[in-house]
Amino acid sequence: MSSAHPVHSNDSTITIVRSPLSGGSENAVIYPPHLFLRSDGPPEGQSVTIPGAADGGPPHASSNPREDGSKQQQQQSAVVELQQEDPRMSTDSEELPRPRVSMKLANLSYFGNYFGLSAVGPYYGLLLQAIGYTPGQVGILAALQPLCLVVLLPPLAFIADTYRCSKSIVTGAIFASCLFLLLVTLNATSPTSTTTNTTADGVEEKSLVVPAICVILHFMTITPIDPFLDYHVMAFIPPHQKNEWGTIRSYGGYGWGIGALLAAQLNSYVGWYWAAAQYIIGRMCTVIGFFYAKPYNPSAVESNSMRYVEVLKFVLTRQRLALFLLCACFMGIRADLHVPVFVFKRARCPEVLFGLSIAMTVATEIPLFQYAPLIHARFLNRQLLLFAAVSWSVRVTGYSFLQEPWMVMFLEPLHGLAFGLLWLSGVNTVGIAFPPSLSASGFGFLHASVFGVGPMIGNVIGGQLYEHLGARVMFRCAAVFMALMAFTFRFVDMALEKRDEAAAAEEKKQKKELQ
Repeated sequence: MSSAHPVHSNDSTITIVRSPLSGGSENAVIYPPHLFLRSDGPPEGQSVTIPGAADGGPPHASSNPREDGSKQQQQQSAVVELQQEDPRMSTDSEELPRPRVSMKLANLSYFGNYFGLSAVGPYYGLLLQAIGYTPGQVGILAALQPLCLVVLLPPLAFIADTYRCSKSIVTGAIFASCLFLLLVTLNATSPTSTTTNTTADGVEEKSLVVPAICVILHFMTITPIDPFLDYHVMAFIPPHQKNEWGTIRSYGGYGWGIGALLAAQLNSYVGWYWAAAQYIIGRMCTVIGFFYAKPYNPSAVESNSMRYVEVLKFVLTRQRLALFLLCACFMGIRADLHVPVFVFKRARCPEVLFGLSIAMTVATEIPLFQYAPLIHARFLNRQLLLFAAVSWSVRVTGYSFLQEPWMVMFLEPLHGLAFGLLWLSGVNTVGIAFPPSLSASGFGFLHASVFGVGPMIGNVIGGQLYEHLGARVMFRCAAVFMALMAFTFRFVDMALEKRDEAAAAEEKKQKKELQ
């Protein structure tokens, strides 16, 4: 491939190329990386002094018009070849072609993180039952995980934005969560963990206190890991490779599907020791990604100067953002939490069927992340959330008609569709609404809404409906509510959008009149 015409100096080489899609004669200048540290180049209208040029070095361009014409032709053909090699190359002066950054570390972080989490995430209820807790006690302990997200995640994200200490927070959280999970699994596999009362009732109660404390501490320490991983990976991706985020995130789906299926087999045959081992292995991959993947965009590491109350006001005063997060809370209602009890437990199915159902979920989720750029180019975030809610409603309605456990396999692809569309719209909305200095807070609010407030509502209301009306009525009530919420969100968001556009047009008109 021929190269564009370079201009040499003692310390650097500047390549001048002409944009093939530009109708004018402007030339695009590709500066070497060491002149502008990971920036988009100098501001418009300002010249750049090349070391050595003032000492007799060669000029930026030839003063001979014939030479300029031939050079422009060479430059144009060179850029055409560059675009054929990389179609994402932009002709905008702010989006010049840059060297590609390898995403292998980000892929490893997502795969390992969700591979480890899948060892226990879908099976917390079974793990707690193996320790010896009653179904009521399991429900109380399981409800503490979303509570930790709601209470701890927003302030932790604020601290990370203010002091830029997300790496330290995540590292400490990972090691602590691994330790506490190991202690929990030791109690689950220990013969004394389910000791019955032989001399006094206090024997059994005392044996369950320490595991309960370890479970609570484990839930507290895993709170910042996943949202901070999303934030860290987004900061690592260069601006000209942002459309690759979906592909990177799909590796988390691979890890979740493979890990859940593997854990379903080995937790039964090896014991809960394997769950702790798989969790530790996966989380170590997360630590590697945090330490070796550096942020690309310097603005992403600017500290936040806002107070915590001001951050909350920032969210609440942006009505479309607050509306989206509210609907994300409802989308996070985990009606599917009762599926293992309703379907698998009652039918006494092997745990591998539960693992296969998770694999069916990620089989739909992964292609959505892989084709994220095409999806965002075709649909609005509002439409994606609407589609996610409708698929959620259809899936949950299907749960209410299940007769055989294996039939759930036909519904789980809708689970992946709902989560994938919700997460694509959520990450995109947060990335647009929050400034770079509040990136961690943006992902914190998203995670707290979907995995915190939503499951808390679902556990309380769903549990009551399940107990008094039965599982089938509970599923149908949840499906109707979600469908109504989806269409209400659509029309309200459209009204807010029109109002904002009218206000912006009026403000623009007033500025013109003042000029």
